[in-house]
Amino acid sequence: MLDANDLLVGIKRASIEAIENSKPVNLVFGKVSSISPLIVNVENKLKLEKEQLLLLKTLSNYTVEVEIEEEKRQMKIYNALKSGDEVILLRMQGGQKYLILDRVVK
Repeated sequence: MLDANDLLVGIKRASIEAIENSKPVNLVFGKVSSISPLIVNVENKLKLEKEQLLLLKTLSNYTVEVEIEEEKRQMKIYNALKSGDEVILLRMQGGQKYLILDRVVK
């Protein structure tokens, strides 16, 4: 016969399984294996392709406008990801899209 403790254990187990099945936001690590097309391998288990990845502007080459001695100039920032870069990603809820947050520095 089930007692109150068994019921509590069952409720806790069901709660944990429900959270895991909803795939909440999670941090994962990966390695860029290709730039064109962009492919990131996550923890040697999962291959993410361009359609699944969101990339911040700061991880690309981009142009900024700066002012030096009251003169505005355009400067190009070269910060694009390279093959072999280790990155930290944020898996969005549902696990279908991943946001590349930054490179991992060792």
